[in-house]
Amino acid sequence: MTVTTEERPGQLTHHKEGRVGYVVFDNQRKFNAVNFDMWMAVPEVIAQFVADPEVRVIVITGAGDRAFISGADISQFDKKRTGSANDDYNKAVDGGYSAVLDCPKPTVAKIRGICMGGGLGLALNCDIRIVADDVKIRMPAARLGLGYQYPGLKRFTEVLGPSNTADLFFQRAHFRRRRRVLHGHGQAGGARGRARCSGDGLRQPDRGKRAADGGGGQACPAGDSQGCR
Repeated sequence: MTVTTEERPGQLTHHKEGRVGYVVFDNQRKFNAVNFDMWMAVPEVIAQFVADPEVRVIVITGAGDRAFISGADISQFDKKRTGSANDDYNKAVDGGYSAVLDCPKPTVAKIRGICMGGGLGLALNCDIRIVADDVKIRMPAARLGLGYQYPGLKRFTEVLGPSNTADLFFQRAHFRRRRRVLHGHGQAGGARGRARCSGDGLRQPDRGKRAADGGGGQACPAGDSQGCR
């Protein structure tokens, strides 16, 4: 029986296009959720590109057109995140994060569709994030009853700022089309507070209001120079 691309087990693939090395998280039936073997493979693939003099920049992305990375593959948690196995799992995840964060060559996260949990953390470890209009970001750790390690949380606040980080971790909601958040600008879209101008010509929702479009603001009548109050 032929196994289609979306049915095969998750794997980390890589290839070169000119001077660009591509690291591709491919687990399309689970929106590119990262399993243990994929985490383990990240340092090795990054090291190969670092050692290759032809590669000038490394792009990290997800396979298909539905997701960047949807986070960790939770189907493995019963076996990989219990007892002594949990230490090995955490080391694999930390190794993957560190390989990207400490990479001496420029790293770019090419993000489209779903970007959640560990995928969002990995994107923030890249030097640059290029984000499509259909991005959906979320941190589901609280819903799963999982704590988040201090180094990862520190990185979130460094890149996104404390306010955006709090929005993502505390609210557990989807934030759609909030490209500015991934670059450390504006509120995540679920922010509580008065309507205000985010600086991009959008007026943010009022306190407690969750916009039907996932948090997008309304056009700012004053433009982006005067601000909305």
